[in-house]
Amino acid sequence: GEAIIAELKEQKEVQHFCKMWILGDKRKVNSKHGMILFEDIIGKNPGDTYITSTGTEMIIRRPSLEEFTLQMKKIAAIPHPKNNNTALCLLDVSPGDWVLECGTGSGAMTLFLSRAVGVTGRVISFDSKEDHLNRAKRNYRLWMDSWKLSHETDWPDNVTFHQADVINATDKVKHLLDGAFLDMLTPNIGLRAVLPIIKPGKVIACHIVNMTQVVDLVASILKHQLPVVVEQVLEVEHRNWLVTPA
Repeated sequence: GEAIIAELKEQKEVQHFCKMWILGDKRKVNSKHGMILFEDIIGKNPGDTYITSTGTEMIIRRPSLEEFTLQMKKIAAIPHPKNNNTALCLLDVSPGDWVLECGTGSGAMTLFLSRAVGVTGRVISFDSKEDHLNRAKRNYRLWMDSWKLSHETDWPDNVTFHQADVINATDKVKHLLDGAFLDMLTPNIGLRAVLPIIKPGKVIACHIVNMTQVVDLVASILKHQLPVVVEQVLEVEHRNWLVTPA
């Protein structure tokens, strides 16, 4: 039941090979680079090197949360981890906070928020689509179960999932929250709905995929004279480098 990552020991291609499997009986790591039986992996140390059936050296280790969210099964597209981590910084999420998530999707940001608020905090996550919510719950449990097998302390069970459109369901939130993350088709409407349940002075971060939505959001804030300030509109970029010493 533990998640593992397999990657080539020597990465000489521009395309980085990195793939995730879940350990179980009668299964194997299988790729174009060869096969490794799960029975040869279970009980070994993470980071050990294995020789595949084709003679390729491959490292098997545990995935980071970033790698897990990129490799896990998805129904909805997820914000990239670089965007999730930037949102966490903007929200200034701390252990013990209660945070709202509007648009659970496949559960990537849910996991990042869960880690940030810790054992004493809470993530309240809304999605109107049942299939999205079910996939997010499965990914969340899969990560929790895998974490438990390799850590002395359990991953916090601190997420409440609601199948509902938050625009019409804010009554499910019983007290003021420390922040909100909106990843939805209509953030301009969602913002107006969640404002009353966010503590004064706290941050609402929106993951928006195109500039049209940004313009609509800003226009809605001005039109309805909402008591918020648009502090930043930014695009997060990472540049990967392939370093191959001669």
